[in-house]
Amino acid sequence: MSAAEKFILAVDSAIEMICKSPQLFRNVYKEYYEVSLKKYPYTVIYTIDPDRKLVTIRSIYHHKRNPNKKYKDRSL
Repeated sequence: MSAAEKFILAVDSAIEMICKSPQLFRNVYKEYYEVSLKKYPYTVIYTIDPDRKLVTIRSIYHHKRNPNKKYKDRSL
């Protein structure tokens, strides 16, 4: 299995855990929650809409990127 395939499996696993229990993970800033990948320097950042029972993945953020831009909304 290639490194890219392992990374995709790690992201899929994190998203699956988020979908099962979205409020289990850290609410770090305003409405943003995050969970770190186990073997990779990335964090999955997401929001929860409890009325619509919807989880939205906002970004998969590398730990070395500028933390001041971590929670910027890039939606269209």
